Amino acid sequence: MDFSPSPRAAELTQAVSDFAAEFIEPAEADYLNDLELARANGTAWTPLPVLDELRSLARERGLWNL
Repeated sequence: MDFSPSPRAAELTQAVSDFAAEFIEPAEADYLNDLELARANGTAWTPLPVLDELRSLARERGLWNL
């Protein structure tokens, strides 16, 4: 049996990997800082703005809610 991914799956895997390297990993430090401030303010359950930005970028690239 051939268990290799389809061309579309391979393409999506690469696109998600590229997106993570380009946008998510660089935003990690800001996210953690914002989360620390939110916890100190008692608003840790409020969605952080950086998540909205990343979500929008993922949607633009067709990578949201795969």
